[in-house]
Amino acid sequence: MADVYILYGSVYGSARDAAEQLAQHLQSRGIDAQLLTTVDTSTLESSEAPIVIVTSTTGAGDIPDNLMPFYAWLQSSPNIYQRPYALAVLGDSSYFDTFCGAGEKLKAALDDLGARELVPMLQVDALEHADPVPPVLAWADALTAQLGLSA
Repeated sequence: MADVYILYGSVYGSARDAAEQLAQHLQSRGIDAQLLTTVDTSTLESSEAPIVIVTSTTGAGDIPDNLMPFYAWLQSSPNIYQRPYALAVLGDSSYFDTFCGAGEKLKAALDDLGARELVPMLQVDALEHADPVPPVLAWADALTAQLGLSA
């Protein structure tokens, strides 16, 4: 069983790349971070390990298609009360009201179920960061401290 599960929602690959780098970053610090390339809710249900989500925002503040099974699972009211989670969201602030909308939807669903946010949600603005990996990895340092799992 992993120390932490990492999920990603990606349309063009930036969030996937950031999630892959995040997994490697955590692993280099002795944390068994398992990147789930497809959403496996049975794995998530059978564990109490923290869930880390890296997602882009698509359309009008929507969740990418490959992360929709996770969102649907959240809508089914799984028992994740006090389950630790962290969320990094990629967006473009020129979209104003829908900036990082996917993250806002996921955070609301997780919070409604009583999940426990480990660190504040990271919002990466494409207008400020052409490459989202550096801010995600900087955020990972705070996440690592909260996980308390480093070797």
